Amino acid sequence: MSTKKQKSDSFTGALNEMKAVVYLMEQGYQVFTNVKGTGPADLVAWCPDTNETLIIDVKTVRIYTKADGSKNYISSLSSQKHKKPFVKYLGYCQEDNSWIWI
Repeated sequence: MSTKKQKSDSFTGALNEMKAVVYLMEQGYQVFTNVKGTGPADLVAWCPDTNETLIIDVKTVRIYTKADGSKNYISSLSSQKHKKPFVKYLGYCQEDNSWIWI
């Protein structure tokens, strides 16, 4: 991967993480970011109304339209074996400005 592509992917990921913070705050969560930038998750979100705590990894997703016209979302999280059981995966799709739990 070229340095320019790495910077672009890194920027997109950081931007989508900040968008996720805003999205989750609009849903009533208090959101804490991973300041170190490494580890199994990007965010921790806590809902004071329900006392629910989520450990979240933000992913960029793309829309793939099937031959029958239905949509499928594709992310870098290619299979269930890559998922960590305690982490929720929140995908952001730039094409239609939408969020999806993966």
